[in-house]
Amino acid sequence: MSNGSGIRRFHGTGIFRFLQAYLSAKVFTRRRRNCIISDHSEKGGFRMLLVYMAVINVLTFAAFGMDKRAAVHNRWRTRESTLLGLSAVGGACGGLIGMYVFHHKTKKPAFAIGLPAMIVIHVLLILAFYNLVLR
Repeated sequence: MSNGSGIRRFHGTGIFRFLQAYLSAKVFTRRRRNCIISDHSEKGGFRMLLVYMAVINVLTFAAFGMDKRAAVHNRWRTRESTLLGLSAVGGACGGLIGMYVFHHKTKKPAFAIGLPAMIVIHVLLILAFYNLVLR
């Protein structure tokens, strides 16, 4: 929704408002009170990607650690599909580090081969995103 000055305003609260603004691909100015993204939205988008990757990797590392602890204490376990899913959406580095730090799932082919393959795919996607956004 535009207010006549070319600046888009978004309705809603919290994460949904942020996502609306982030996905709109409009450039916002810092002078506006409802501003979410600065004039450097391309660099901000890449920074957001890096923050997302850091957060999802920490979560995946923690998930591997919690699953290993549950395995040792004979408790309810995290599904393999959940661990692989977290790795697939960007947490492959955290999953691979967690595998070897906690000595967990190291002999399963889906993890031993799948996580390094996901890392290669993630690196290629990040490089492609970097080249598309910042060039």
